Amino acid sequence: MNYHAHIYYHPDQRPFAERLYLSIKMALGDCLQKVSTLIDAAHGPHPIPTFEIHFDSSQLEKVRGFLKSHHGDLSVLIHQETGDDVLDHSQNIEWLGEAVELDFGFFELIKKHPEMRINQ
Repeated sequence: MNYHAHIYYHPDQRPFAERLYLSIKMALGDCLQKVSTLIDAAHGPHPIPTFEIHFDSSQLEKVRGFLKSHHGDLSVLIHQETGDDVLDHSQNIEWLGEAVELDFGFFELIKKHPEMRINQ
């Protein structure tokens, strides 16, 4: 089972987000499948800037522990990747910090236009 963690930041939090991004790559790089770039604008279902990391279930506790200890004031969404975007972002999820309201309308849009999918 694969997982994602979305790390959200506001523009004034970008310096902290950059430091966290580099720390994640240094501390967890060997156990991550993918680390996105920092995306400084709303995109897809994400209403504020974010970056994400991908990992498998064998790394869940390690990644969760690191993020719990280091996310500061940033919001983090951890979820499984089952292929059902709505379910993945709304059920059996974990928020570290304040929850961010996602744009679930985007998931309906990509059902009709799969080429718009962020992670292909």
